[in-house]
Amino acid sequence: MDAKPRSIPHWRKWLRETGNLPPDFDEMPTSAFPPDLLTFQNGERVDKAALWEKRKEEILHILREINIGEWPAPPDEVAVTFREGRDEEENYYIYYAQILFSPDAKAFAYAKKTPYGRFDSSRRDAAVLRVRLLVPKGSGPFPAFVNCHTGYHEPCIWDRFATRGYVVGHFSQDDAEKAAQVFIDARCNQLEWWAFAAGRVLDMLHTLPYVDGTKIAVGGHSRGGKTAVLAGIMNPGFTAVISSHPGTGSGSFCLWRYAGEKFGAETIEVSSRLFPYWNDPRMRFFSGRENKLPFDGHFLAALLAPRPLLMATGEHDMVGEPWGDQQSYLAVRAVYSLLGCEDRIGFHASSGGHALDPAIMDDYIRWTDMQFGRAPKSDRFNKLIYTYSFDAWKSLAGNELNISQFPEKSMDDILHRPGGGIIDSTEDWERKTHLIKENICRIIGELPPYVPVGTASPAGASKASPSAATPVLTLEPLPRSPHGFETAQLPLQGSLKAHITFPNPQERRLQTQMPVVIYCHAYLHATGYHWSRAYGWDISVGEMIARQGMVAVGFDMIGYGSRNREAGIEFFQKNPQTSILGVMIQDVRRLVDALSQLDFIDPSRMAVAGFSLGGMVALYAAAFDSRIKAVASTCGFASMRRDVHGKVTEGLRRYSHLHPTIPRLGLFIGEEARIPYDFHEILALIAPRPLFILAPRLDQDFLLEDVVICVEEAKKVYRLYTAEERLVLATPDDFNRYSLEYQEQVNLFLRKALEEGDEE
Repeated sequence: MDAKPRSIPHWRKWLRETGNLPPDFDEMPTSAFPPDLLTFQNGERVDKAALWEKRKEEILHILREINIGEWPAPPDEVAVTFREGRDEEENYYIYYAQILFSPDAKAFAYAKKTPYGRFDSSRRDAAVLRVRLLVPKGSGPFPAFVNCHTGYHEPCIWDRFATRGYVVGHFSQDDAEKAAQVFIDARCNQLEWWAFAAGRVLDMLHTLPYVDGTKIAVGGHSRGGKTAVLAGIMNPGFTAVISSHPGTGSGSFCLWRYAGEKFGAETIEVSSRLFPYWNDPRMRFFSGRENKLPFDGHFLAALLAPRPLLMATGEHDMVGEPWGDQQSYLAVRAVYSLLGCEDRIGFHASSGGHALDPAIMDDYIRWTDMQFGRAPKSDRFNKLIYTYSFDAWKSLAGNELNISQFPEKSMDDILHRPGGGIIDSTEDWERKTHLIKENICRIIGELPPYVPVGTASPAGASKASPSAATPVLTLEPLPRSPHGFETAQLPLQGSLKAHITFPNPQERRLQTQMPVVIYCHAYLHATGYHWSRAYGWDISVGEMIARQGMVAVGFDMIGYGSRNREAGIEFFQKNPQTSILGVMIQDVRRLVDALSQLDFIDPSRMAVAGFSLGGMVALYAAAFDSRIKAVASTCGFASMRRDVHGKVTEGLRRYSHLHPTIPRLGLFIGEEARIPYDFHEILALIAPRPLFILAPRLDQDFLLEDVVICVEEAKKVYRLYTAEERLVLATPDDFNRYSLEYQEQVNLFLRKALEEGDEE
């Protein structure tokens, strides 16, 4: 069970007070793909710029139904006072101002100034917003920048804009939220009040003679990045928008469909539970049902077109999802292209995580300078992180496969002999396995060769002395985990590194040689395996395995985490006959090689587990390596031939178009019945070894019936070995995630399977 209960009292209170009910999801259309920005809901295309304003109105209407609130109308006027005196830095002066605004113009007649030149903030018919204003030295007029997060109470990194000739305004977020007490007819979340307040700073800037009102940008980081987008939508007077590492939530351009559990980002479930002030409460109904959303994060960003927009993320930002951010950027860029202003949209991907640094800020200033005509245009703000595309791969591959030469196949032929007849013995089956593996390699390509490794134990003693040509690898101790588990790093060839978490000392004393579980991660572009303690948990995937007395091994698969740039189109230029999946399979086998030589590992008790992408990789690896004695796959597969559900699932595109995992499968789209193998055969290749399949009934990626047919067909082979009980299918009434409860089920299954294997 989860280490922390998923308590949501604020949401339950909202349900009681409003009587809101979830939508009828059965009546709603389903799409695994983000809705097209350039297609009206009635299916008509937005094929000319003149139609974009109409489409924007439709988009805003869609968002108001679920994602954003009812914003207050901007006040007709604002009143501004400045505190006497000023502070001074080398390049700019600092002033402190207060803005008075109200939905009722009469409030200004009663506005009182204190002896210190401030408004009396005790009034209930007007809101007061405090602002820290940085004004460059000189005569102006200057461009301006409004920061949507931090910076009022103390200096912050956004002050750097002032050193480059911008008037900079920082406002008090506390004051912004109090505006709700005055604008009582509005229905806004916290970020929307911040965005509304940013608009009042904009109003103030328009009253200052030293500000160029045609060049006022708004921006922010993290929560402020979400706020900046909302502020830009609310206030057309902002002439450029910078959204820096916004993560997910109302205002973020990140795609909910690409920020689910399998992507390791802030999901709807997480953000609506832990950060309810980021979202409209109605969003929580869509937890695990992101494919039912009639919009996605790119809708919000697109509302800013044709104004300049910089969408910024980090390659290893654990809060966001950089691959999803890039997909959002590409979708929004298509709108700017239609409008003939593609040079106004930019994409910035820093090489680090969630934090800002001066170099990143200098890039933001450089981009703003470009948009305001203060610097020449450059293409540095349209560089992508992930360079693979199916079309680019196809142009490299040419017509290497003639799909028509592959016969159509059904799912009930697993016991058919290649030459005719029915397989009725394990010997007959094992003869067929070679043909199945050949068919697999026709699609996934050649398995890349790898250099065998010789590995020394922490004590420096290995089981066999490796030759001089074989790399000798040693464990590098790492700090203990927060739960006290010992950890170490095992460097292997190239960029492959294994992170090892050991069971507690008592378990280690009981076992001279310990069982091991290699964990294959999901689509975690930013982090890779990273034994993270997910939101709401206090224990990692690796620690959960180690808690069961097994050594846990995690690693970054190619294309993810520390290896995120290894799976671009450049990989296929160098390796035209290999797939990314082929490398993943071989990396698992390399780990098996290395681990089997460690003196504290029992090579007869090695298992592989995985979630989502990792669940699939675990199956393929075990199918090709009999040293793997037990397997667990969670949300990892469904029949490829049957996965032809239109937009309901991603189908073969998940392997070939969205990700570069198995490009050749993209050639079979529309001809799925001709795929020469399917997952029922991959499962059967693992027989008679213990195999645990966890397939939630509400999995968005794979329909349960398409999983069940694979399992039922594979059982026919398990029966040949009189081992049907070793193939276990669990189908909880849940959506696709790898919760602590599911991890515990997986780990208990693997522990029992490895213990039984040790007894045989």
